[in-house]
Amino acid sequence: PGHRRLQAANTTIMLPHLPNHFNRFVWSTGGHSAAAAHGNLYNESYTAFMERAAKPVFASVGIDLEGRNYAMGGMSSGPELSLCNEAVFGVDADVISWDFGMTDGRAYVKTYLYARRSGVHQNRPMHVTINVDGRGYQNRIQQIATVEDEGMPAMYLLRTILAEAKMALPDMFGMSESQMNEIPPFARHFRCGESLETGDPTCGKYKYNLDICPNRKYKASWHPGWHYNALYGNLMALLLVDNLIEAIESLETNADPAELYERLKKEEDAEYDHFLNAPLDENFTGYLSSEATSYGLRGVHFLKNRAICHIALLPSQSRYLGILTETNRTGTKDYDKGIEQQQADEEPSAGGAMRLTYSKSMRQSCEVPLNVDYKDFFYTTEKDGWTSLTVPNDAEYEEFKVAESKPAGIVLICFVVCPWGRCPNGEFRQNEIRDGQLQFQVNGQPVSNMTQVENCAALIGENGVFFKPNDEGRYNVSVLVKPTFASALQITFTRITSIIIL
Repeated sequence: PGHRRLQAANTTIMLPHLPNHFNRFVWSTGGHSAAAAHGNLYNESYTAFMERAAKPVFASVGIDLEGRNYAMGGMSSGPELSLCNEAVFGVDADVISWDFGMTDGRAYVKTYLYARRSGVHQNRPMHVTINVDGRGYQNRIQQIATVEDEGMPAMYLLRTILAEAKMALPDMFGMSESQMNEIPPFARHFRCGESLETGDPTCGKYKYNLDICPNRKYKASWHPGWHYNALYGNLMALLLVDNLIEAIESLETNADPAELYERLKKEEDAEYDHFLNAPLDENFTGYLSSEATSYGLRGVHFLKNRAICHIALLPSQSRYLGILTETNRTGTKDYDKGIEQQQADEEPSAGGAMRLTYSKSMRQSCEVPLNVDYKDFFYTTEKDGWTSLTVPNDAEYEEFKVAESKPAGIVLICFVVCPWGRCPNGEFRQNEIRDGQLQFQVNGQPVSNMTQVENCAALIGENGVFFKPNDEGRYNVSVLVKPTFASALQITFTRITSIIIL
């Protein structure tokens, strides 16, 4: 009693009794459309290949490996996803990975924000950077090194290893069909000359799996095909298995696993304490504007404060577990989808609720999952009058340990990230807050202005960016969309993807 057995080869080790979640290891992938496997089947993401390759090895020592591909097309790493990492990736995440090079661009400070937020996460997950290659390589590596110096565990995929793996692939050029068929599936039709997944004789033709739903969306030239995903996934699996073997070997060489666990836990706690007390750039230079800091926003709010996130975006654990919606409709297929946008346009909100809404145009139809990332939102139109949401709800209060978080009272409103920056006519966002056409209240206190933080807006009231919670420690956020002279032709509305309390 109080122990469990670890059996590997001819060795049996008695391990100390640990919390149940120690029997599971969760890798949560964050990233843009390439990481989400757009253009491919959902089970052809590199996260899926990683899970399939490493899961049996973890299972052999009694650990359930779970790979969550929670990447989202068109999204950058911050601030929304960085601040919402518990709600999106789960409070039980052991690894949170970054693959946002294409959408973060030269905003290298976002890598630092995203990685550092893993240290604020209640489970203290490791940060792993995928696809750090390119012109920004050294700048991003510097951000990762800074986080490591502050006490965070962080890894990144060496571009030299990736380059060696690519050029070790067999070249299809000049091979006969019978010779090609002798090549293992993951390497077959991958490299043609100096090109990967493109070119003659076969690599361009077999980039995507066309056996299922061949007319699916997003088979773009800049998206990797399944061969690339298999390569990355297997490299990730090797990383996990190598570390697992090292952990088992350390158990075999220590007579008392319980003593080893206690020693490692103390080392982790010391590093975490160092992390929490590391000096921070007060104004978060290069990220927060001078206007934002003039209203009271500081680096500590983004880099150290716990965040309470009420987020509509998919995929996310808070949605799949029914935490966001507080319903028993759970799971990756049966979660509460809310109301369709066209129906919401036709039927004004009853009871003043800001409704969870989806657009059917974002969904693809296929007998197997394709992409599962959808920009769902909390929706209010000019027909609805004042609508509201209370953050956190009861389930969020427990899941995110709000009683321990002591938020400063900063309310961030994040809006839908529009494709290529082109939002539909009639949509109200940050500018309309300034103009008074989009009005907010927090616990009944009027919002007079906002300061922009990328796709989000920090609301401003009589005390700058700081709002007091109500007697229950909650924030009731109300919104009103005012009609315009063009309302007869075009309904006005706002689409909010998350409300974040810092």
